[in-house]
Amino acid sequence: MRPLRLTLTAFGPFPGTEEIDFTLFSGQNIFLITGPTGGGKTSVFDAICFALYGKASGGRRGTENFKSDFAPDTATCSVVFSFSIRGREFTVSRSPAQWRRNRRDEMVSVPAKAELTLPDGEPVTGVTAVNDRIRDIMGLDVEQFKQTAMLAQGEFQRFLTAGSRDKQEIFRRIFDTGLFEKLSDILSERFKKTQRELDASRDTLRALARLPELSGPEADTLLEPEYPDYSAILRLLEERAESAGRELALLPRQAEEAEDARAALRLEERRSNNRRLEQLGLLRTRLAALEAEAPAVRAEEVALARLEAAAALEGSWGSLIRARDGLDEAEKSLLAAAGALTGAETARRAADAALPPEEETRARRTEWIERIRVLSGQLEQASALEEEQKRRELLLKEAARCEKNLTAFRLLSRREAQKRELARIGGLRGQLAALEDARAEYGRLWEEAEGARALYEEGNRGFLNSQAGVLASALRPGTPCPVCGSTQHPSPAALSPGAVSQAELKRRKERFEALSAGLSGKREQFGKLLERWELLCPGVPLGTCPEDWDGQGARAQDINLGQLSAEAAEKLSALTEEFSVLCPGQDPDDPRYTSAESLEGYTQKAGLALEDAERKLKQSQWQIAQLQASARGEKAALEQELLAAQSGLKSFEDHFSLLSRQAQSARDASAQSKEALRQCELHLTSRRKELERCRAEYEKLLAASSLKGEEEFLASLERLPEKEALARHLEEHRAALQDTRSRAEALSQTLTEPAPADLAALEEQDRALREQISALRKREGELSLCCARLREAGQKIRRELARFESLDRVFRLQSRLAALTEGSNPRRISFERYVLAFYFDHIIAAANTRLAAMTGGRYSLRRKEEQEKYGRASGLDLEIADSYSGKFRDVSTLSGGESFQTSLALALSLADVVQAYSGGVSIETMFVDEGFGSLDPQALESAVAVLMSLKNDGRLVGVISHVAELKEWIPAKVSVSAGREGSRIAVSPA
Repeated sequence: MRPLRLTLTAFGPFPGTEEIDFTLFSGQNIFLITGPTGGGKTSVFDAICFALYGKASGGRRGTENFKSDFAPDTATCSVVFSFSIRGREFTVSRSPAQWRRNRRDEMVSVPAKAELTLPDGEPVTGVTAVNDRIRDIMGLDVEQFKQTAMLAQGEFQRFLTAGSRDKQEIFRRIFDTGLFEKLSDILSERFKKTQRELDASRDTLRALARLPELSGPEADTLLEPEYPDYSAILRLLEERAESAGRELALLPRQAEEAEDARAALRLEERRSNNRRLEQLGLLRTRLAALEAEAPAVRAEEVALARLEAAAALEGSWGSLIRARDGLDEAEKSLLAAAGALTGAETARRAADAALPPEEETRARRTEWIERIRVLSGQLEQASALEEEQKRRELLLKEAARCEKNLTAFRLLSRREAQKRELARIGGLRGQLAALEDARAEYGRLWEEAEGARALYEEGNRGFLNSQAGVLASALRPGTPCPVCGSTQHPSPAALSPGAVSQAELKRRKERFEALSAGLSGKREQFGKLLERWELLCPGVPLGTCPEDWDGQGARAQDINLGQLSAEAAEKLSALTEEFSVLCPGQDPDDPRYTSAESLEGYTQKAGLALEDAERKLKQSQWQIAQLQASARGEKAALEQELLAAQSGLKSFEDHFSLLSRQAQSARDASAQSKEALRQCELHLTSRRKELERCRAEYEKLLAASSLKGEEEFLASLERLPEKEALARHLEEHRAALQDTRSRAEALSQTLTEPAPADLAALEEQDRALREQISALRKREGELSLCCARLREAGQKIRRELARFESLDRVFRLQSRLAALTEGSNPRRISFERYVLAFYFDHIIAAANTRLAAMTGGRYSLRRKEEQEKYGRASGLDLEIADSYSGKFRDVSTLSGGESFQTSLALALSLADVVQAYSGGVSIETMFVDEGFGSLDPQALESAVAVLMSLKNDGRLVGVISHVAELKEWIPAKVSVSAGREGSRIAVSPA
């Protein structure tokens, strides 16, 4: 990614619109962002990171704070950023969620927005859609971007000292190695699953072998061990199955013989014949009773014929009766319609007479409307005057509130200035105390170092003096002397009393050197504290080193600062009391009002608000004077008069509308009555014709029927409901007679014996035979089931045994793989951490090249390969190699400047490795916001040289710093200037 243009609007400390054209730096390839502390240098990085990912470059800043406090409430905070990747240009614009004043002077919430324009001009809108597309285009998420392309202040130094587990989380996101951890989890889960299946298979084998058919001492002996001999168990199963099979082969023949004896009894056949003999007697009795009912049946058939004839005439008779009733109703309707027409005509004439003339109605309506228009205009003037008077009262209250706010903010500004003064005095006193403590600690260490030096020198002298005695103690008769070569030793030297050993002498020397190094560190620390004191109080020197420290002058300064602190605290208390009286219940230490910049902004806003309120108050007074001159009458009286006029107009219109509706309704009713009379006349004529037709049809059908006149028809008509029951009874009688006769004939032909058999004796013989057969079948089933169970158990045991052996082989392999990948190995390194160590080694190798250039070849990084204690994760921890001492030590022991150099080299190398191993990632630009102020001149020059080398490979490098030397070395600048109304940006290409 290479930046092209950045436009900020109401963003951070920038109240207006600021633009940076990065293409101006294409010839330099490195530029400096400089300016005062708090001016907004880091806000430029925040804007780029926010445009790309919707987040700030540092972890402590949130998007809700992006809108400038110096911008007006009507302004909208936004960022527009154009950048290129491999020659393709993209433009992204974002605005955070914020509050903005609308045209109605209301504060409204504005949601976050985002839009990305692709190289072909296609837009992508929506925060989520833009975030997803940016990640695809960049090949990095926000955390990876901040760790490889945008080094926020202090962020990467924490990575330097992070443990293996923390580095693993960071590298996992950068190099996407979570797949290896998933692989380890999958192998572990499969190993555990196979273990569960293996245990379940072992339990299944033991359960399969515990069959009832295998009970007995022999089987119990085989199943007693923890891992039974299933081959012997299978042989026992086969022996039991063969024994049961031999017995089973004899049982079918015995059961067959018993079945033949039972079939010879013919029990069911004889029982069925006895039942048929009994049923035949009952049928013959019922047949005789049905034949005796023949005379009564013939009489019912004659009655049924009369009822059927009456049923045929019933429809014609009903039509005749309905025609007579319809004629009577038509005559009554005709009389009623004639009476209704007479009443409707009378009402129509009365309604037409009551309706007033049209000219009179129009004139009266116009008079009422004009009266209402005049009164409405007068009432509008009175209402406007009353509303403006209410608005003036609100403006008076608003002006008083604004004046109070202005006074409160001025009090808070003075109070904050007093707090800063008190803090400054406290800092000076703390600096004095730190100097005193450092001087005392230096004195203590100096005494310890002097004692250690004396002890070492004394031991060294004794050690040298005792060397002859040490050599003489090793001489033996006949053995040559290592000094003179003589084999005779007449007078060997004696050991010096109190001589120390070489190991003790070495220990004394190491302690002396360690104390000397600590003393040098304390002297350096004391010197830095003195330098800071001289910066804070340049006119009050207290010495140049621990030896010439002016303790008496420091105590005098402490007393003077104590008096100043008491005076400042008294002033602060008075200001706090004054604020509490003015704003009771308000917290003067509210975080919103604790910085001079924010208080200055609030004070300016309060002053502008007071001026605006006073201007609006003057406008309101002028408006009231104008309205008082044009208003006529009181508002309440005008409202009553207008209401009366509107009521009069409505009453007049309602009365006229009622009369009109009544006249029209009467005319409609008259016309409807005439039409109804005509319809009734037509209906009466139709009913008369229908009656004549129905009478002719009825008389014709009666003459053609078998009935003897209308009297017999009416009598049969009364009995018509009995017709269905009578017909059903006759049909049932005929069917019963036929069925009984047929059944008796069929049953007599099925008899096998003419007399009944002795069933009790036959049933006893059959019961005995059935019990014998049942016992044989039961035994056969038991043996058959036993054989099947034994065979099935043998097959299941063989299958499960094969499965168990297969699972055991897989389990052994999976257990080794799971232990290897999850870190259960001698080096305690997981598979994923092993892969990450490969990438990390490349990063360290590249970092050491830069670190050597920055430290003059003194320091280099090395990855620890020793296993951590207590089973902690290892493999990604770092240690530093010091070529001066020839030893390795932990990176946490580096000083502030050394730590910055090391972390910068590591960060730059991480970016190189990420770009080399991630084909979709192009890191054409790097931004550095780190602590260059912690470096001495030589180290600073080396660090800048490393940064300058980056531009040689075409990368654009942006550096944030206020260090003066960088302004000389880096001519291309983005200068940020701060003022009471916010910050501004100026770009200097070279």
